[in-house]
Amino acid sequence: MSNLELLQFLKATHAEAQRAVALHGEFASLHEALGVMDEEFHEFKLEVYKKAEARDPQRVYDELVQIAAMCAKAAQLVKAKASYDTAHDFFYGGVASQMNALMKAASDPNPSTVYPR
Repeated sequence: MSNLELLQFLKATHAEAQRAVALHGEFASLHEALGVMDEEFHEFKLEVYKKAEARDPQRVYDELVQIAAMCAKAAQLVKAKASYDTAHDFFYGGVASQMNALMKAASDPNPSTVYPR
């Protein structure tokens, strides 16, 4: 791939990422990003699995651009929300479950289970 071809690919990727953000907004989570990237990769595979003479080279290229654009969107999410995801995972993975257990214990009519002696 020449420098010019690479530059054209990156420009197409940038334009696709901007188009996707304008249409759908940023990814809300890495799970959403994974789902979209999986869908784009599936579309790429469908084109690749066709017989060579039935394959549309422009469609293959466009799918690769879309995959790259979704990777760029996901990378932006990681950079922008790294601290949020960590805090979210901490809260919902640990603190919230402990709080739920305490609330359940506090509603127990037998106080010895809440405050053992």
